[in-house]
Amino acid sequence: MTPAANSNTHVSLLHSKSFSSPQETIFTRDRVLPSASSSPSDEDLEFWRRSLASPLLEILRQTQYSTEAIDAFKNLIDTLVLPALGRAPQRTGQGWNFAFPSFMNDNHCPVEIGLTWEKGQPSVKFSIEPIGCPSGDEFQTLANLLAAERLCQALSAAGLGNFDRLRDLAKHCICEEYDGDLLQGSQVFVAFDLKRSGKIFAKAYLMPHARAKRTSASNFEVVDEAIRRVHADGTAWSKVCSYYHSLCPSEQPEPVVLSTDCSDDASARIKIYFRYRTKDFESVLQHLSLGGRISAGWDRSLRQLWDAVLSEQKQDETTCLRTISDDSEATGGVLIYYDFSESEDEATAKIYLPVRHWAASDQAAAEGLSQYLQMSQSFLPTHFGTSSTHDNVSQPFLYERVLQQFAQPFDLQGRGLQNYVCIGQKKDGRVDLSVYLNPLPPQMSGISTPEAMETCSQSAPCQVKSPEDEEDSKTLADGLTCYGSTIKDFLRRTPRVL
Repeated sequence: MTPAANSNTHVSLLHSKSFSSPQETIFTRDRVLPSASSSPSDEDLEFWRRSLASPLLEILRQTQYSTEAIDAFKNLIDTLVLPALGRAPQRTGQGWNFAFPSFMNDNHCPVEIGLTWEKGQPSVKFSIEPIGCPSGDEFQTLANLLAAERLCQALSAAGLGNFDRLRDLAKHCICEEYDGDLLQGSQVFVAFDLKRSGKIFAKAYLMPHARAKRTSASNFEVVDEAIRRVHADGTAWSKVCSYYHSLCPSEQPEPVVLSTDCSDDASARIKIYFRYRTKDFESVLQHLSLGGRISAGWDRSLRQLWDAVLSEQKQDETTCLRTISDDSEATGGVLIYYDFSESEDEATAKIYLPVRHWAASDQAAAEGLSQYLQMSQSFLPTHFGTSSTHDNVSQPFLYERVLQQFAQPFDLQGRGLQNYVCIGQKKDGRVDLSVYLNPLPPQMSGISTPEAMETCSQSAPCQVKSPEDEEDSKTLADGLTCYGSTIKDFLRRTPRVL
């Protein structure tokens, strides 16, 4: 069965096709895919079902997706996603011990869940690093490529996208040769935007570091070559290159990810993620606008979000953050992506604030994001909630319910549940807001601080208010006091146990 000829990649799984038909390879041109004997065990699948599928489906219900749409996504997850995640991690006293060191999260969890507020309505997305269950020398370097090949072949056979451009980009962006000296084996992520119609929008993310090492090139040179090979080096990319080369070498950012929509229409996007080593707000604004080469008229919205989620870290009378734990060579700094399609002459930008490094705690970031949602009318729903009087609190309440799927209140005293809080501008000028979560956070591993643990151990039980009691609350700060900090109605649930 050939990939769907229709250029619309938002294809529903309500009427799934066969996943077994062979296609032209995407990542592993010279290799044979592992046999079915490499499949994860029933115990592995059950772990990922509890850890990913169950909370994700609950979030879809909380955000009022239809039953039909949820059934379609459950089909996708059960059939294709869970088998791609490989072996379940081991729980230790220091957190999770994952079999493969995924680049997806700092603790190597191969899954990330996202929530985006756009057009006043929340939507759900998630990303995975396909890993599978390989063995031998292929494990560290090739496990990701082999599992990604299997997953993308299945998606293609199911009609869930067109992978031609991804195949062309991968030829010049990844390395399929085994390298025992390569410290990071991650090269491919696959992401899914879950549409309310029950349709799936697939995206792929390529990491150029392995090919750069193999060819003695820089990450930028690898990404630039890949973009030129697919003839996407028009005016938009030229502006990005111009700004990059205008910076002195010590200030030049590192391109860490090259992404493409799995679509064959003219609106399909290419995104390049750059890591800038800065914590200064004014510098961030300059990078977002490519030094004035593209429009970035949403600095006020960014400043409000910056102040909200990083308020406890912001230095008085300055735009720079206090000295914070952000020394990671791999994940430190701020991420900014520039995206464009072949039909556009100007890129747009989106910034990823690394709250897992920058925020005082997960709780501080959650409170700040809830406050921002409450005050930002552009993100409030036009029909979400029961009445107009409830609209200004429905989104903060929603986000709190999402966090309840993954965290104990104690865990919020450290960092690691919330990876990024993001804001960007669409082509039509609208600003959208996103947050990305690690569904298996490190919890009480090295990320939690001794001060937070002492505060939690000495605190009194939380005082919980029901939703009915909250109707007359005037501010987000009203609610319950939990372990010395305030976050409204955060314990309305039974703790989730894996």
